[in-house]
Amino acid sequence: MQTSAVILVVTLGLAALTSGQQLPSLGARDISQLLKDSQLVKREIDCVLQRAACDRLGKSLMRAIPEVITNKCRRCTPTQLANVNKLKAFLHQNYPGVWEQVESKYSKA
Repeated sequence: MQTSAVILVVTLGLAALTSGQQLPSLGARDISQLLKDSQLVKREIDCVLQRAACDRLGKSLMRAIPEVITNKCRRCTPTQLANVNKLKAFLHQNYPGVWEQVESKYSKA
């Protein structure tokens, strides 16, 4: 279940806009390959849920997640929105409950 949170965070971060600016270039790409990297997913989930130190991607994700959750990705590009939807579906199917953990944590931010 923890792995899902990382994946969720990665996708959200890739799909989000922070302070009106697009996240690093990953936001413009399909995230399918990232979701296959279980080590990356675990690392970013632990970061986003504040259980481990964050790398640059993790820090970007932590800034982006509240925008995605509170604004429903209204400022996302079509590719970013597709990544968010892909992540949600992936998490719901493979890691029930993880999306809800992230939403709960970041909707209060």
